[in-house]
Amino acid sequence: MDQAKRTKVMLVVVMLLVIILLLSGGKKNKTSSGGGILDKITGVNIDKKVREFNNAEMTRNRVLDEKNAYIELSDEISDEQANFWVYTKAGSPRGEAQQKLNSLAKSMGIDDVRVSIGFERTVPGCQYLKMIDFSVTSRNFNMKNIALFMEALDNTSQKFYWGDCKIYQSGKSFSFSANVRIYVFNKKAVELLGKN
Repeated sequence: MDQAKRTKVMLVVVMLLVIILLLSGGKKNKTSSGGGILDKITGVNIDKKVREFNNAEMTRNRVLDEKNAYIELSDEISDEQANFWVYTKAGSPRGEAQQKLNSLAKSMGIDDVRVSIGFERTVPGCQYLKMIDFSVTSRNFNMKNIALFMEALDNTSQKFYWGDCKIYQSGKSFSFSANVRIYVFNKKAVELLGKN
């Protein structure tokens, strides 16, 4: 067979393949084995591949949505970080908070202030957040000093929350008693958020 005849035969085969592809493109001629002509030519189940692609695309979109929701939540928590104590060292900030309460009261002229060591526990239903409660008491103060102490505590950069606050007469003098709470992100929470 000379070169010209081989070229003609190849052209006829290519034209037949093109005609078969064009005819099978709009119709899904399924054979008894379950694949169309195009599937047999390419060796791939095209419908199955299209379904796999669509499923992968939906999964990708869902993951991206979840990632964006996580970033948004992380940013919100970061913005609200002033409301919490963040502690990445071993132990807890209990001593630091107790010292802060003591020094703040004394700087406002309340010399005999007593601050408990604090009662620490995990916030129910939230393994990454702890709360520490302190009792603050004094028997030797004037009302102006207590008001200054309360205002200063409300304006600290690390947030304290008042539980209850009582000023009552005890004999001939007044007594002050309050419960103060802090909320603490533990080390694991800080690692998960990836922010300090």
